[in-house]
Amino acid sequence: MKQRIISSVIGLPILIGILVSKNSILLNVTLLIIIMIGLNEFYKSFKNFNANYSMIGIGFSFLYYVFVLPNLSSNLGLFIILFSIFLVFYSVFFYSKQNAKNISITFIGFFYITFMFSFVRQIISMNAYGSIFVWFVFIIAWSADTFAYAVGKTFGKNKLTPELSPNKSIEGFVGGVIGATLMAFLYGIIILNFSEFHANNFLYFSLIMGVIGAVISQCGDLVASLIKRFNGIKDFGNIIPGHGGILDRFDSILLAAPFVYYFIKIMLKI
Repeated sequence: MKQRIISSVIGLPILIGILVSKNSILLNVTLLIIIMIGLNEFYKSFKNFNANYSMIGIGFSFLYYVFVLPNLSSNLGLFIILFSIFLVFYSVFFYSKQNAKNISITFIGFFYITFMFSFVRQIISMNAYGSIFVWFVFIIAWSADTFAYAVGKTFGKNKLTPELSPNKSIEGFVGGVIGATLMAFLYGIIILNFSEFHANNFLYFSLIMGVIGAVISQCGDLVASLIKRFNGIKDFGNIIPGHGGILDRFDSILLAAPFVYYFIKIMLKI
């Protein structure tokens, strides 16, 4: 617990500074580093996964982030086709009985880590208020984690998923939803009072986004637990003291980011 607190005290100000900075290069490089480390952790968690496929996944993720993401709508389809063709050709010319599994893990890793986390950058770039909206992702996801942990530790009696994640409780899950919803609502109030952004019924949108986002982000945490249980590991890494790897800290962000992006885009018609 002490290590978790120290890591948060050090890490959060750095994250805040990067997200609120006007230096787009620093922001993009930071997000890319997080993606590369997280993807590497994902691939390494699978035993006997071919290292060459790991390099392919990381290489194409770099190309996606640098060249495809800035103009996603027109480039995504072509990129997926080229990525798939390259994987197939490589698997044919360097045949192995494990190649079908290697292809699946490579592509799932790209989609689960690179594609999903890239929505953080898409939110920031969506309009003049993107740097404000992106905080909904972190506030909802990490508030849900924090409140779920606190409520579950204090009041948790009924297991949520006993075999998958024995420490999680139904009470904690509900507490995470309530806590994240309140924090999203409070952040909505802050936006309306301390920024130039205004929209009708924005506080109602914030409440709804908090409820659904908290459920989705906690499901994201369970997906990460599913992968770890399948691979027989406790953490994806140890790069963050007290938290584990990058994926252990950002697992709930992976599903929350695309949800927040499309919720804002559809509900606020941005």
